[in-house]
Amino acid sequence: MGVKWFALVLLALLAGFGGGFVFNYLVFQQQIDNFRVEISKLKEQVADLSSQVSTLKSIYSSINTLLGMQNELNELKSTLLAITLLLQQLLSGEGYARFERLEITSAYAEYNDGKYDITLNIKNSGSADAIIDNILLNGKPPSEYLGKIINISPSLPLLVRVGNSTSITIEVEANAPFTAGTSIEVRIHTAAGQEYPKTITLP
Repeated sequence: MGVKWFALVLLALLAGFGGGFVFNYLVFQQQIDNFRVEISKLKEQVADLSSQVSTLKSIYSSINTLLGMQNELNELKSTLLAITLLLQQLLSGEGYARFERLEITSAYAEYNDGKYDITLNIKNSGSADAIIDNILLNGKPPSEYLGKIINISPSLPLLVRVGNSTSITIEVEANAPFTAGTSIEVRIHTAAGQEYPKTITLP
């Protein structure tokens, strides 16, 4: 009798262990399947991100190309303006007696919501019209400060007639190299090859 009971108890234990094992296997198998599905989704997301990164690189390259084209267009506009002025001077017979002279009557910088607005007030006190075709900051053109210079208003090239005054505002991001207390040399360059510098300290 004791042997039979022992055998029955042993069978019951084995059955319970086997059933528990099968149950746990099924539960873990489901979790494993779920993990496989999640891993598959993550792989798809990684592939999508890689594609987006590739697209962003292409866009960045296109932006650089457009900036280069804009610089070339500005140079062309400046050249055309210079030719137009030269023709006007030659036709009027005053071409050899006239000269440009720009004066930076005032210059200042203001901090405004994460950026600096650098303003130059300019007067043409010469006897010839002047074309401002570029502005250099610390000896470098705006194209050298990709992402740092937000805007130059009005856009260049800019014609300044004899006796007239104008203002130019340069918006730059308030971070290196444009930080508080830094002195910036702003140099106006004209189509005639003249340069007019002014040093401004950022507040």
